[in-house]
Amino acid sequence: MKRQLLTSFWKHWPESDQEAQKLAFKTIEFQERHKCDFIKITPAGTWQAVCYGVEDENWNNDPLGRRKITKTLIQDSADWLRLKDFSRKIPALMKEIVGSCKYIAAHKFSEPIVFTMFNPISQAIQLAGLEVFKEHCRLDPEKVLAGIEIITMNSLFVIKEFLNAGASGVFYVTQHMQKTLLMPELYRVFGEVSDIKCLESCSDMQISIFHIHGENIFLSLGKLPENCMIHYCHSSDNMQPHEFYKNYKYYLMLGIPVSKMMECVSIQQIRECVQSYRKLNPLFDGTTAGCVLPLDFSDEQLSQWMNEIKNLS
Repeated sequence: MKRQLLTSFWKHWPESDQEAQKLAFKTIEFQERHKCDFIKITPAGTWQAVCYGVEDENWNNDPLGRRKITKTLIQDSADWLRLKDFSRKIPALMKEIVGSCKYIAAHKFSEPIVFTMFNPISQAIQLAGLEVFKEHCRLDPEKVLAGIEIITMNSLFVIKEFLNAGASGVFYVTQHMQKTLLMPELYRVFGEVSDIKCLESCSDMQISIFHIHGENIFLSLGKLPENCMIHYCHSSDNMQPHEFYKNYKYYLMLGIPVSKMMECVSIQQIRECVQSYRKLNPLFDGTTAGCVLPLDFSDEQLSQWMNEIKNLS
């Protein structure tokens, strides 16, 4: 795989993340200010679930800009068989999120546009709630798998629509490859196949990032395309880079914990932090946070980080 410089950061845009033009404006403004190596479109984390009929609250001052699901969709196991086919009628929110990509692409940035989507098993858990999902996996796994197949087909449709809208990369997220949430055996059965299908459809993209969210993660990766990079936050509970490279051939984008970034208040502290993570993971050319930056991480702070990273490159 060709190595490339991939320093980028991102935020949620609460209240603006429901409409194409507003989300595009925030994304463009952020990119023009910070000049990241890729432009990440970051809609609300609930966006795909809402496309099925899940209800979420308006942003309620969450410090990261997240929206909370207030009403799930799946109650009975037969509900997995009734999920919408997006290709028959594109959901309204999907039109907005994909539409934001069209506006950004029209701006003619030289940097690639990367869209954010959640993987099928994480979508399924948003649709049902974690405990209902696990109960249905135990009592009626065939219906759950049939539902995940529908979600996978819709996810492939989403990927195609973003490519048509001008995207050239994907930030593909799982929130549930964590031992505190799911056992690896359950993820392997209900998550791994759909991940491989979705990421194979991204095998020709300029950037393909598989973000594994959280602490105490496990890696249930299967055989992913060679262009896929793995991204997770560095912590003592997550696999260290030397262990990762013993077991996997993919590039590891090791994210700096946001808590550490917040502690760096001087140029010298930022420089030392960036240098330490480059030494920890020397095979990756670039710098990212472990996840989304808090809303109160100021433009001035981030400009200091970007300037120092560029000085060190």
